[in-house]
Amino acid sequence: MGVFRGRNFRLVFAAQAISALGTTLVPVALSFAVLDLTGSASDLGFVLGSGALALIVFMLAGGVIADRVPRPAVMIAADSARCLSQLALGVILVAAHPPVLILASLNAVAGAATAMFTPAANGLMPALVPAEQLQRANALQQTTTAAAGLVGPAAAGLLVVTAGPGWAIIADAVTFALSALLLSRLRLEHAPRQEPQHWIADLRAGWADFRSRTWFRTVVLTFAAINLFYAAYLVLGPVVSKRYYDGAASWATVSAATGAGALVAGLVATRLQPRYPLRAALLFSMLSALVPLAFSTRMPIWLVACAAALDGVGEVLFESLWQTTVQSHIPEQMLSRASSYDYFASLGAMPVGLAIAAPVAAVIGLRPVLLLTAALTFALLLATLAARSVRDLGSAADAADPALAG
Repeated sequence: MGVFRGRNFRLVFAAQAISALGTTLVPVALSFAVLDLTGSASDLGFVLGSGALALIVFMLAGGVIADRVPRPAVMIAADSARCLSQLALGVILVAAHPPVLILASLNAVAGAATAMFTPAANGLMPALVPAEQLQRANALQQTTTAAAGLVGPAAAGLLVVTAGPGWAIIADAVTFALSALLLSRLRLEHAPRQEPQHWIADLRAGWADFRSRTWFRTVVLTFAAINLFYAAYLVLGPVVSKRYYDGAASWATVSAATGAGALVAGLVATRLQPRYPLRAALLFSMLSALVPLAFSTRMPIWLVACAAALDGVGEVLFESLWQTTVQSHIPEQMLSRASSYDYFASLGAMPVGLAIAAPVAAVIGLRPVLLLTAALTFALLLATLAARSVRDLGSAADAADPALAG
């Protein structure tokens, strides 16, 4: 496959594949570490929310830094910080019964480091492959993430049951160390940068670019609303698994099914070239409404797993088409800031959703919250498809047409 001929792409591909495998161990391990320690869904929301909040708070700074500093250096520093924070988290879970505040603090460190890594990684891709191979490269990256999502949760479930959640999180720390080592071997000619302005000015330039692209801000704001509700699934899914199914084993099964669907979708996405990529991406994303719907009706676990597999299909096809569209239509020197505004806005509501999921479910019930999540996800995506700037945005081949950027 032509995209693998480039040494730099191979290194980044391997680094992210390894760290993605480790990262997929953490949601299962951390969720059940907290539930085993306190049995509280609110505590789980607090710990998960701390990482999400740190991710949001530092995301815009991460975008500015990655548009100023060589992106590989930012990624190596971020991986090193994530390695240390996960190592500390895993060790204290193995050695003691730490307070929830300590778990939340270390998860916040990992979230802040991810906020540095993500804009740099998204902005780096056009420097690794030719423009005509961007879609394939993004799809391959999504495929590795999907494969990790298939293997990782099953491994996490096994580790949680046999050795304990701390060892799964220590394994994650090792993968970040390996990723940093591979990234240190990159050899890139860095694109010339404009003279850095004050960071506030750089933020304003990113904001102006964000506001100028109707298709971009419409999709981003849609996912800000969707993620507010989808966060409820992340908190309540393990609770439903523990209360009505087989606990960690069931949640690991559902997570692995998501990975299986994502893996299939990643292989399909390497050849997917729709004329209107955002139209296709949003249609695929509607599949994500199925898994909270399945949990809300307490379907047999195999049917929940099927819904989760379709969720994985939708996530990967959306993400590969979305990233290629952004990288094709936004200038390279603005890419990391564009990515940071994307993540800042689309994920900004997630800490709120994580924090309020359990209290709201305590008032109205688990089933209504999950049903509402499914219904609103579907409705918001339909409304976004009604926007002409989104529906009719052309593919990468049309990116040179300024009329399509509005």
